[in-house]
Amino acid sequence: MSPRRVRALVVDDSPVDAELVVREMERQGFALEWRRVASAEALTAALAGESWDVVLCDYAMPGFGGLEALALVRDSGLDLPFLLISGTVGEDVAVEAMRAGAHDYLLKDRLTRLGAAVERELHEAEERRERRRAQDAERAAQAETRRLLAEAEASRRALLSAVEDLQAAAVERRLQTSALEAAANAIVITDRDGGVVWANPAFTALTGYALEEARGHNPRVLVRSGLTPPEQYAALWRTIRAGEVWRGELVNRRKDGTLYPEEQTITPVRDDSGAIAHFVAVKQDVSERREAEARRQSLEAQLRQAQKMESVGRLAGGVAHDFNNALGVVLGHADLALKLVPAGSPLARHLEAIREAGRRSANLTRQLLGFARQQPVEPRQLDVNDRIEGMLRLLRQLIGEDVRLGWQPGSGLWSVRADPGQVDQLVSNLVVNARDAITGVGEIVVATSNLEADAAFVDRRPGLVPGRYVCLSVKDDGSGIAPELIDRIFEPFFTTKPTGRGTGLGLATVYGIAKQNGGYIGVESEPGRGSTFTVFLPVASGEREADAPVATAEAVRGGSETLLVVEDEPAMLEVTRDVLADLGYRVLATASPGEALSIAATEGDRVDLLVTDLVMPEMNGRELAALLQARHPRLRCLFVSGYTADIVAQRGIVAPGVHLLSKPFTASELAERVRNLLDS
Repeated sequence: MSPRRVRALVVDDSPVDAELVVREMERQGFALEWRRVASAEALTAALAGESWDVVLCDYAMPGFGGLEALALVRDSGLDLPFLLISGTVGEDVAVEAMRAGAHDYLLKDRLTRLGAAVERELHEAEERRERRRAQDAERAAQAETRRLLAEAEASRRALLSAVEDLQAAAVERRLQTSALEAAANAIVITDRDGGVVWANPAFTALTGYALEEARGHNPRVLVRSGLTPPEQYAALWRTIRAGEVWRGELVNRRKDGTLYPEEQTITPVRDDSGAIAHFVAVKQDVSERREAEARRQSLEAQLRQAQKMESVGRLAGGVAHDFNNALGVVLGHADLALKLVPAGSPLARHLEAIREAGRRSANLTRQLLGFARQQPVEPRQLDVNDRIEGMLRLLRQLIGEDVRLGWQPGSGLWSVRADPGQVDQLVSNLVVNARDAITGVGEIVVATSNLEADAAFVDRRPGLVPGRYVCLSVKDDGSGIAPELIDRIFEPFFTTKPTGRGTGLGLATVYGIAKQNGGYIGVESEPGRGSTFTVFLPVASGEREADAPVATAEAVRGGSETLLVVEDEPAMLEVTRDVLADLGYRVLATASPGEALSIAATEGDRVDLLVTDLVMPEMNGRELAALLQARHPRLRCLFVSGYTADIVAQRGIVAPGVHLLSKPFTASELAERVRNLLDS
């Protein structure tokens, strides 16, 4: 693959540092065209005089800082990825820069992720440009539609004005006017009783009836659909017989039986004595206009729903973060207390109940994180058919004997890249949701298929892009979903089930998993006739990976190694220390990253494993681990977090080589991960 060509504007007072950044970019596979500037004037001139793909800026320069450079780039109106690069920068400065609009920040002595950061920001900048182009195109289309409608309205008004002006002229001259013959709208002239006297060719094109077929007949009889209320016809005749113009819409039927909505304007025509002698009707098929308006309203509703779901997702992720710390303390102390009481005692039963409630609550937070797309995932290339076939026995147990489970695997199914656990969760949630919609005996059918989604297909599915997808559908013959509830079914905690039969997180979790994997979920339902949920998962490229071997259960072992535990939440620090100490480890515990550095300096290479929270004051867990592993290369590290955004890459994918234990966790889970890392 040829190197990606990038035009980079380097803002740095040091030529040596600029060369260092450029060499690192070239080492990471970019073909760079670059230029260095070191002042506000030079930066402004470079932005105005040349086109750039990315700005790489030093934070501190004599008389000119990185934030000033960021302001100049933003004031220029250019949507350029802006990456701040500095020798030393504190977390507060980095946060300030990101709030000011910087897209990322890096340290000059840690440029290994520079290429990935540039690649990501170039991709996101292109996506923003694509969105703006789409919005511009939409606005242009809307403007063109308004112009055409205005022209049509002007034409219609001009035609009506012409008809009204011609009322005093002879009937024969009106019937023969070329303007009426050539009009794009259908025009019909009737006698005072409604019998057709004349119609233009557009009437034939609209209704399918030639003039000779229509002559003498009332248009209402010819094109009546039975869908227009009788009282509307009565109001029409009252209006025109009173000498007034009637305007309105009717649903009519063509000669071939097809229905169409028609906009009409009917004008009375008087003879020389002033009596009404004829009526002139101007007709227009408004099907396309109605469809365009309905489509616009549907897209707006879907966009509002997507925005609402995104906001709810951010809230859910924040709630799960705080709740996970509290649950970790509950589970840890429950596990420790169970070791101190006799098995089967009343106190042990109470403690087991506390632990079980904590585990159920932990499952709720995992579902919240799944909906919020902050659940850490480890995607693999897999066959969805194989995954579902391995679940069939469990799924049949879930739905019970009264509900039949059908399985229709698609042949030649493409592979997808997804977390196997998420696929299991997705399928089981949809099947359980289908079961709950069935009262008594029923049937659920799980099916898969391949789909080539073109532009027309994705047009009505915001968030889905053209491409190849594996479709996973779950169909039931249950109660169905009321139309007014369809837009809310993926909201967390919203449920139509009776109290005690669901948390309202099942479909929300499915929605989050589909979005996190770059897919889409749709639903078709009719009250009383069941529902079909379909998940679209993007097809993966490359060869399918072999399944990982299933580990056998073993008793969790402790050890005598030295562990350094760093956790800024006091209660969580205490329970983590106690759990590990109870297993025989020598535990050094602190709430401060700075103190952790001091402890490590004193202990030297005697520390075997660092167990650290990710989000902490002073510095985050990754920075602490990097500093300690630079001094002690053999030090292993286990990251702990209740909020995955600090450690995962885009869409929640755990970075390679990172060992992450998500809060809340049980004592056995912590012990097992620690032992595995120490033995690796």
